[in-house]
Amino acid sequence: MSYTLTLDMPQKAVRFVERQTLRQGTDLSALFVAFLRERFGFGEDDDSVDAAQVVSEDVGTLTRQLSGIVSLPGGISDKDLFASAMLEKYNSLV
Repeated sequence: MSYTLTLDMPQKAVRFVERQTLRQGTDLSALFVAFLRERFGFGEDDDSVDAAQVVSEDVGTLTRQLSGIVSLPGGISDKDLFASAMLEKYNSLV
């Protein structure tokens, strides 16, 4: 079930969102759902959200084109790989 949400945002924020949605090949609704999922864990324990549908809506054009090109080494998840890269990046700044 869908609902309409009205937002009151500064014009600068609206322009930013318009650029992001164009750049990512998505729409504001998918961008907002992705934000809720990443920031607050929305949908992780909610069976009413079709995760495949949400993921397909917020994946950018470039990501769609590159999907399947890289394989992760066995036993390493994408989250572990990302965490390792972030630690390496920020430890080099200290």
